[in-house]
Amino acid sequence: MGDEKNKALTTKNTLGSAGFILALAGFTFALIEFFTGWLPLLGWAALILGAVFSIIGTFKNPKNRAISGTVVSAVAVILLIFNGASNNFSFKPPIDIKAILASYPSINNLETKVQRERRNLKQTRILKNGVIENEQTKIRITSHEIIPIGEKGNESGDKPIIAFWFEVTNKSDEITSALNSWVGQIVVYQDTRSDLINTLNTTILDDDQFLDSASRVLEDIKKGDTVKCAIAYGLDDDEIPVDLVDRDIVNGEFYGKIRYQINKD
Repeated sequence: MGDEKNKALTTKNTLGSAGFILALAGFTFALIEFFTGWLPLLGWAALILGAVFSIIGTFKNPKNRAISGTVVSAVAVILLIFNGASNNFSFKPPIDIKAILASYPSINNLETKVQRERRNLKQTRILKNGVIENEQTKIRITSHEIIPIGEKGNESGDKPIIAFWFEVTNKSDEITSALNSWVGQIVVYQDTRSDLINTLNTTILDDDQFLDSASRVLEDIKKGDTVKCAIAYGLDDDEIPVDLVDRDIVNGEFYGKIRYQINKD
């Protein structure tokens, strides 16, 4: 009696075990179909065979894995029916990676964004009077100069520079400075690159007048007061024009620009 019991416990149910494994595989593919809409032929085969083997395996001992496989297969089928797959046997293609990338404009449309910004800059109105003004400050460009390498004012530089002399008037009740007003309102571009709109960097101007005014760029400017200053930028090209642009640093909107020709020949 004991031998027969032990024999029943140690008997292998090959179909039941195979059905359980295939049912798990089929359930995995059913989950993939549920989230992606794609169920490959292999998934259907695993699900069908898993269900068949598990059901047959329930008629043999031990039944545990066969019963588990039958339940898993049933859940997978219910999942597919719920998702409408039972009425659609035209297998859907895998996930479209290009479509996913297209949903990220910062990655996929980088060049388009640069081109749009360049077009907006090109169409920005010209400020002919040399004045850049908002509710807080008024900046008036009084003069500018292109200084080649080695010439007075650019003796120690390694590239040509463009220098601007300007006046800042505070129109608001809040105290400001020439530097804060300038960098908060003005960006200087020289369009020398195709992958972005090239912004010029400030540099040193070896000029007594500039050094005198440079000491005033951080000076507090009260309402109604005006301070005269200067600032210089290193040029990245000796022919392409420079655009001094009134731009909102926060939203990127262009309000106006002053264009300076570098090569006057």
